[in-house]
Amino acid sequence: MSDREKILAAVREALGTKEGAPVPQPPPPVTISLPLQSTELVAHFAQRVVAVGGRVQRLAAITDLLGAVLATLHAANAHSVVLSDAPIVQAMRQPLTENGITCLRSDAELNHLLAADAGITTAQYGIAETGTLILDAGRERSRLASLLPPLHLCLLPESQLLSTLGEALRALPHPLPYAITFVSGPSRTADIELQLVVGVHGPKDLCVLLIESQKQH
Repeated sequence: MSDREKILAAVREALGTKEGAPVPQPPPPVTISLPLQSTELVAHFAQRVVAVGGRVQRLAAITDLLGAVLATLHAANAHSVVLSDAPIVQAMRQPLTENGITCLRSDAELNHLLAADAGITTAQYGIAETGTLILDAGRERSRLASLLPPLHLCLLPESQLLSTLGEALRALPHPLPYAITFVSGPSRTADIELQLVVGVHGPKDLCVLLIESQKQH
């Protein structure tokens, strides 16, 4: 058996598939008419996030946020989190610590960031057309918090939802910031035999907490 065949055999064994097994079908497309009215944005955004493998929870008030974050972290057995520098995220540092959660800054030592169970960020925009989060590095230090831990927990005010990518690109500052992260569901890779594997190079779980009528800081 050649080295290539050994590698492919190991991948098949890890995925629990056999040679020649059919490639899983992608999620069915969600048909929407664009641009969306404001009352439609939340439903379509949530639908698309779920279609790409993420989760969405809608919160009626900002006062529900801490309880929802704690419940999500406990359900994931997360004991350490990386916090972005967004004010709404940093405001959770003390209550999370009081509840036994170790909180790390996004500029902590890399080995500590790699060992964290979850990352908490906001997003500057959410795109209903694709269920995509846009994280602007010029407004929030969040890249490592959103890319390294196995759980990415994003706090998104519903006021930041837009219909299309085009709208989001027009809303971003110009000149563009030095880095923009686009997040569409958990991390995926399909570079070997077209087998889709989740969470190999980043978060395997994305949870978006939509905050109703909460303005972005």
